[in-house]
Amino acid sequence: MQADQILSLAPWVMAFVFGTFILLMWRNDRHQEMSLRERELRTQMELRTKEIEAKRAVEVLEEKSRSKQADEENTARYWRERREEEERIREKAGASSGGFIVVDIAESQRGMFQDLLKGFEEYAKLKGYGVAFSVDNTFVGKVAFKFTLTDPDVVVVND
Repeated sequence: MQADQILSLAPWVMAFVFGTFILLMWRNDRHQEMSLRERELRTQMELRTKEIEAKRAVEVLEEKSRSKQADEENTARYWRERREEEERIREKAGASSGGFIVVDIAESQRGMFQDLLKGFEEYAKLKGYGVAFSVDNTFVGKVAFKFTLTDPDVVVVND
């Protein structure tokens, strides 16, 4: 009877072994699919990261370009305003200003320049001329000055 029982269990054992084999194959396929999906997701994440980095790099370059353009515009505006200011100074320094001459000079050299002009005034006195010296320091980075002949015998003529 034992042999009959063993033979009757044989199909069940074979079904169990075959089922276990199919289950193991299914798990292996599933594991491979998950590994493949994982690699695909990792690749997609890397591509997305590279895209984001590229966009950031483009944004940084655009910001630098805008900053450079703004700096260039500010520089151009500065020089334009400076030319306009110099033109206004020249217009003010004409005949309506009483004959002042406007000179660009550093703030640190103003005192030395005024001493030079005073020295010229004293030199003119030594030569026998009467010369008065006037200075206007209201301009930034500039000095306006004029000499006036105080000797009544000397006459200035514009030819």
